[in-house]
Amino acid sequence: MSNQSSLDQDNRKFAFKLIEQMEKNTGIKICELFEGDRAAADIRTELRKRVIAYVQERIGKDEPSEEWPHAGEVQDAKEALGLTDDITVVPNVAVLESNYAVLKGYEGQAQADHVKRIASGLALIQDGQSAGQVAGEIIGAGLASFAVAMIVGTVKAMRGGAVFRAALVTGVRAMAGVSVIVGTAVLIIGEILLYLLLENKKQFLGIVYNNTDLNLVVDNWRTGSGDLYVATGAVSSWMEQHENEQYSSPLVQIGARQIIAPNDPDNLILGGLFFGEKNNSLFGTEGTMVFHDRVTKFPRFPLLFACPYTMDNGVNVAIDTKQRSAKEAFDSLYDDRGLYKRVDAEGYTFTARTAFETGGETTGIMYLDRTVLKDDGTEPIAGRCWIVYYLFRVCGSWKRWLWQMGS
Repeated sequence: MSNQSSLDQDNRKFAFKLIEQMEKNTGIKICELFEGDRAAADIRTELRKRVIAYVQERIGKDEPSEEWPHAGEVQDAKEALGLTDDITVVPNVAVLESNYAVLKGYEGQAQADHVKRIASGLALIQDGQSAGQVAGEIIGAGLASFAVAMIVGTVKAMRGGAVFRAALVTGVRAMAGVSVIVGTAVLIIGEILLYLLLENKKQFLGIVYNNTDLNLVVDNWRTGSGDLYVATGAVSSWMEQHENEQYSSPLVQIGARQIIAPNDPDNLILGGLFFGEKNNSLFGTEGTMVFHDRVTKFPRFPLLFACPYTMDNGVNVAIDTKQRSAKEAFDSLYDDRGLYKRVDAEGYTFTARTAFETGGETTGIMYLDRTVLKDDGTEPIAGRCWIVYYLFRVCGSWKRWLWQMGS
């Protein structure tokens, strides 16, 4: 048996154990979705419908309690799950800074195992659990939180003096009930199941971690003409959540890190998941996404991912100080892709690794780090010089800018 066949078999065994666990815990019929030759898009759409129905049935009956003070506050399941349209949007996950340092050393199968650990831990969350039990499952998944309300609640509690585990319990209680947490977890796991079980190989499952004070966005990613360029295949699920716990706050792809104290091992680093897959064409899945801060716009951080039909898998990264399109970045970075790439510029380090150079599926973990920090753990004034640059661009000239500042 080839290494790839053995890996595929191991992945299938692992995935069906996950499905068995989730069906037992939730009653959502998942296994039947993977029977026959159903397209990934059909599986994803039907799973989403079933998760929405599961949550909707329960939140209408939920009432606030000491254990779940926000239960029943949101009566629409799609809103509670953060689903705004028919695209599968995946909320951010968060890891402790101490675990993040370990993650950065993962190579090859260890990267794939990181994804599996997230799935296996989240699959244990179920209705009827206390907030403390849910927090325990999240920690077991190697995470420190997921979804913006939980992340914000956890951070507020730690900044108020709570130790991490107690703070995570508070963050869990900030969600709109345990059924919303279960539904969110199933949506995250669903993307991992597609990666593990799809027979239509040529797929890339990626996580991008953001260890900076920037709220990262990819402009106009839905349009096909923005900062997400897909050369072949499709990006079928995508990272997105609100910048803070308010539904009126701007949408971002990956939120800024959450500093509790300088160099505190319990600082939170946020990450966003994406899934690229082969569509009906004869090609694989390849593309480029270009991140930048929601406000300052520069610098820009292009990330290339590739799981092509015949050539080697790979990743590549850059840090741009000038405007160029996602397609231009793709054309520039594609031929130099590899298993590991790193670039240092403008006070940032952008690193990317992919697990497998060959084969029909691979995972990738990417890390954006701020390389120079003040004593309080935030970016120095020099690191925010892009704000001044952006004002100059908006205002047109330095004289006009000075005039506006003095008026």
